[in-house]
Amino acid sequence: MGKTWPNREGVLVFFLLKIRSRFSYWSRLLLLVFGTIVIWQFRYIESGPVYWRNADLHDLTNWKHRGGTTPPKIISNDSGKVILEFAPQRNRPSQIQSSWLATGTEQIKVRIRHRSVGEIKAYPGQKRSPVLIAVTGIDGNNHPILDHVGHIVVQSPTNSWRTSEAVMPLDPKSRKFSFSILASGEEGLLQISALDITGVQKAPWFTLTAIIICLLWTAWIFQTLKPHQARKWISLITTIWLLGWGAYLIFPRTIDIPRPFFPTFWIAASDEPLSEKSAIIEPANKEKIRKKSGPAPAIKLPPTENVRKWFKSFGGGRFLMHLGVMGVFTGGLLLLLPLRNAWPFILSMIVGIELLPALLIKNSDSTDVIDLLAYLLAIALAIPIAARTRKLLPEKWRQLYKT
Repeated sequence: MGKTWPNREGVLVFFLLKIRSRFSYWSRLLLLVFGTIVIWQFRYIESGPVYWRNADLHDLTNWKHRGGTTPPKIISNDSGKVILEFAPQRNRPSQIQSSWLATGTEQIKVRIRHRSVGEIKAYPGQKRSPVLIAVTGIDGNNHPILDHVGHIVVQSPTNSWRTSEAVMPLDPKSRKFSFSILASGEEGLLQISALDITGVQKAPWFTLTAIIICLLWTAWIFQTLKPHQARKWISLITTIWLLGWGAYLIFPRTIDIPRPFFPTFWIAASDEPLSEKSAIIEPANKEKIRKKSGPAPAIKLPPTENVRKWFKSFGGGRFLMHLGVMGVFTGGLLLLLPLRNAWPFILSMIVGIELLPALLIKNSDSTDVIDLLAYLLAIALAIPIAARTRKLLPEKWRQLYKT
């Protein structure tokens, strides 16, 4: 008896259904990614005073600067544009700072256009970043609230102009806040061509839409896992594991301060002029306040920063931190899913952490290569450790992994 071949119509229908299923799967994923990025980018609206916008950069040279530091100077580029230039020297940084009254409710958005002329290098033994652009709340006793210091991460290729932005929440105890730019080190120049400081708040619709997006991600991940794990409760644990780590690692933030996926958040500019609240205020007599109120309170670091400090205590902190974080994520996932089903999620996590910022913000540098090596080493170590751990489990627990 000869072989029975499937009819051509049946094969065609099978492939068309397969293609439609794949198209539906990927289109839903892309819509979720797109929706998540858009909602994150529109998370803020301008609501408070406009502290500094479109003002003459010459005025910044009149801001306060601490003893032992030098103020920046004004220069002009080839097209005649005014530029503020910081020229730090070893043991003599370049710095300016100013203070404004705060309502106690707003968050401060700082947007700055900057570049470095020559690499801004920290001098040997310098622990802090050579460039620090920070917002610090100040309480009624004129003490800085050091556990709520927000700062902009300045990362730009040499001689390339870049716009950076951060939204820093003020502590409710803040009666005023200080904005400062500090360039230290022994080489390089920091140039600034534009500065914008305004009060913002979370968009009223953001929390609800974020919850909806989270539920949609939960449904999509759970549905994706369903063919690989018949036990729903394990699929649910795996979904929660992926959502938790994805929210922590992929969404851009520095020390718990949200960052935009792109160079800046998408915030409609307010038409309000500079108000009375935006007037620069003179610092109070600090000596009298110190005698009256005592020393400033100790710094309380957020949990994530304590973890970073713990890794740094071993030396090579950045590498060890990335190694440990990816190792825990991968190891936990491989205890819930076999490698053949887990690898797309591991790869997606690496893409989201390293490649997505490089594509959207274009801020990749040599440290990203080190981070990638740390991730690959973590995965290589996690695979045999997870496999060995699963074999050590009692038989009744190993049965739970079988579909």
